[in-house]
Amino acid sequence: MRPSVLAPCALLFAACGAWAPHAPATALEPSRPLWVLAPHPDDEALFGAEPIRRALREGRDVSVLVMTNGDLGCERDGHLRQRETVAAMAALGLAEDRIHFLGYPDGYLDALGEQPLPPRERRALDGSCGLGAGTYASRGAGHADVHTRRTGAPGPYTAAAAIDDLRALLEDEHPSDVYVAHPIDEHPDHATTYVLLRRALEVASIEPPRVHRALVHVGGCWPNGDRGREPCDAITGELGTPYPPLPAPLAAYAPNEHLVVDDGGAEARAAIAQYRSQLHVEVEHDWLGTFARGESIAWHETLVREGERVVRTRPHPDDGSAPPFEIALEATIPGSGGVELSIGAESEPVRVELTTHEITFAHGSTVLRRVFVPEVEGTHRWSLRVDPRSDDAVTELELRRDGSIAAYAIDLDQAPAPQARAAAREGARCTNPSMTPS
Repeated sequence: MRPSVLAPCALLFAACGAWAPHAPATALEPSRPLWVLAPHPDDEALFGAEPIRRALREGRDVSVLVMTNGDLGCERDGHLRQRETVAAMAALGLAEDRIHFLGYPDGYLDALGEQPLPPRERRALDGSCGLGAGTYASRGAGHADVHTRRTGAPGPYTAAAAIDDLRALLEDEHPSDVYVAHPIDEHPDHATTYVLLRRALEVASIEPPRVHRALVHVGGCWPNGDRGREPCDAITGELGTPYPPLPAPLAAYAPNEHLVVDDGGAEARAAIAQYRSQLHVEVEHDWLGTFARGESIAWHETLVREGERVVRTRPHPDDGSAPPFEIALEATIPGSGGVELSIGAESEPVRVELTTHEITFAHGSTVLRRVFVPEVEGTHRWSLRVDPRSDDAVTELELRRDGSIAAYAIDLDQAPAPQARAAAREGARCTNPSMTPS
C-alpha cells in the first residue's frame, strides 16, 4: 500500500507570507524562579550546577524538575536515584521541597503518545522488582510525584499527562529562566524533554521564560575527549578547564552563553559525587566529573508567542540572514512507505522523511538527525519551520504534527552562506516518486 497525499504536491508548500521581526522580549523579573529541567537524576548537576549555585547566591528561588527516575529496568533503582538527587542538590544548598520528580518512564520519553504505555519493570520502595504503569516518587516536594500531588493519583504514561504536569508547574511558578537538555542531544530522553517543555509552554498561560539549552550526549566521551565512544576511560587533567569544542560535525556550533565558575567546578563535583550509582570511579576521574569545569555553557534562546505557538525570536533580524519560512502538508502515512519534504537545491536539498514511527532530517546524503516519534501513521497536518540563523551559525528545522512540535534538528552545512538560502522559501517542494497525489 503506497502513501497517499491529500493534495497535489504542487500545492503542498504553504504560503510563506511576509515575515516581520518580533519586538524585543521584555526582560523577566529576576525575582522569578530559575528552573533546571533534567531528563534523569544527575543531569541537573551535569548542566545545571553553576546556574543553581549562582542563583542561590543571588537570593533567587530555584526549582529542579526531573522528568524520569532513571529507572530503566530493575537494575536501576529509581528511589535510590531520587535520594541521590536530593543529596546532590543539598550539596549545592537547594532544599528538598524545591525538587519536583515527575516520574515518567526512563528510556521511553520519546515513546509517550496518546495511548498509555504498558507497564514497565521497575523497583518498588522495598527494593523488590515488579511492574509499574504510572508516575511515582518517594522523595522531593511532598515525597510524591507531581501528578499525584496535583490529582491524587499517579499519571498515565502519556504525552498529554507529562505536558499537563509541566504546564501546571509553569503556571504555578512562572520561571524566568529554564535550563534544559538541548533537542539535538543524542539521548532520546534528553531531546524529548526539550520538546515536552516547548509543548507545555504553548498551552501554559504565562509569558515564555528564557530557555538555556545544554548538551550532555553528543558522541563519544565529550567533554573528556579521550575516547570516541562510551564507556569512557578514567580521566586526568580535565578539572577546572573550559569546555572543549563539540566533536565533529558539531564543532562549529559554539555556545552563546558562558558562565565563569569561580571555584573551578569544585562544588559541582561535590554534587556529582552524590550520584554513586552512576559513578565508576572517584568523581575526579570519572567521565561525569568532567562536566564540572571552570565555565558553564549553554545555547540560550528567547521565545515569544506567535498566535497559538511559541517561537524563537531573531536576535539580529537585520543581519542578512534569510527570513524563516514554513511549508505544510496534510498526508496519510500507512503501515509502510512515507512522505518526504525537500527544500532547497536539487543537487543537495534539505529533506525531512516521515515514515510510520520515525522522522529523518537529512542534508543531501548526510543524515542530520533520526528520531523515533510514536503514532505517525494515519492522517496528520505537518509543517516544517526553516529558520536560518547567522547568530549561532545554524539553520534550525522544527517539525510540527497537528500543530504540536514533534521533532527538531539543526543543519550546520548550510549555515556559512545565509544569503544563498534566501531563495529556498520559493523552492520548497514535496518529492517522493512512490507518492500518489489525490
